[in-house]
Amino acid sequence: MVTLRRSLLADVNVSSEYFGIIFTVLGIVASVASSKSFAIHQKYRNRTLTFLGISFSISIIISGLVVMVKMPIWLMYYLLLLMFATQYILKGPFYTLIKQYLNSFSDNELRLKIYSANSLIEYVVSTIITFSCSFLLTMFTNAQATLIVGCFALFAFIGLLIYMLDKVGLKPEQYKKEDIDYSYLK
Repeated sequence: MVTLRRSLLADVNVSSEYFGIIFTVLGIVASVASSKSFAIHQKYRNRTLTFLGISFSISIIISGLVVMVKMPIWLMYYLLLLMFATQYILKGPFYTLIKQYLNSFSDNELRLKIYSANSLIEYVVSTIITFSCSFLLTMFTNAQATLIVGCFALFAFIGLLIYMLDKVGLKPEQYKKEDIDYSYLK
């Protein structure tokens, strides 16, 4: 997404001098937002990651559409920066909450295995997405590629949520014994 964001800014003729300023401010926005992760979790409870993921995906889609649709340049800048800020506001609490969720219900030995599996999956998926974006950029404009990535992310996230409906966020008595007994991993 960082590469696509920079490409979108270049497409709307934002000078490279402003890139550093924009992304520095966005980094600060993400760090301030991450301090609000507990409040977000309290508000959305079991739907926190749903809220964050769907909102993030929609903001990616809107980012692509903003550049594709002809509108006054000042409005395009404003909406693009608003969508980027939204993505960073959602990104900050997401990473904080993921770490919290991965720590829940595990001891130190199991936590190491969980973090290793999470990192492996995260990096493999990031690599696949990066190569996919590179491929998309050979056939489409930056805005179109961003729109495609956003739509794919939204559909993938909705599919994942549907798959997780009967597996995550249940009451303790609703889980199968093999789902909560991790002794076989030790």
